[in-house]
Amino acid sequence: MAVAATKTSPTDAVTEYDTAVQRLIQQRLSERRPEDGLLGEEALDEPGRSGVVWVVDPIDGTVNFVYGLPAYAVSVAAEVDAAAVACLLPEVRDVRRVGAGSLDLCAVAAGRVDAYVEEGLQPWDLAAGRLVAEEAGAVVVGLGDRPPGPRLVLATLPGLLDPLRELVGRCGF
Repeated sequence: MAVAATKTSPTDAVTEYDTAVQRLIQQRLSERRPEDGLLGEEALDEPGRSGVVWVVDPIDGTVNFVYGLPAYAVSVAAEVDAAAVACLLPEVRDVRRVGAGSLDLCAVAAGRVDAYVEEGLQPWDLAAGRLVAEEAGAVVVGLGDRPPGPRLVLATLPGLLDPLRELVGRCGF
């Protein structure tokens, strides 16, 4: 798989497939949802009028894709009247999720990610990962003074907690 370009650094690869997949998704969504906005990793930022913004990563895990590793995906989600992740994206280096709350919290504990923000975690999604993260020195909190739970979970190192709270508050979480 050939790298067509790079973005923020020589290792931030963009392939022809990234741009082609994003172009296809943009075309299909624009045909079916012309009032919606589009926000894509490959320089796509089209405001809409409906309150819906489609957030697109045409190949999430491009480097894995280039090396033939099966850990990549096309990522498309609609944000409705909040676009909280769309607000967060320009403020952070990257957004990553394993897709299992316990593993995402363990990634904070291991220092593989700086912070974790999630809505909708149930107690069984949170308990073990929270314990591991806190034992490793991370802070795991909820919204305001509430404990972490379905409304919101924030996990990070103590020194990053205040900036993280400010950022997620500003983005509407």
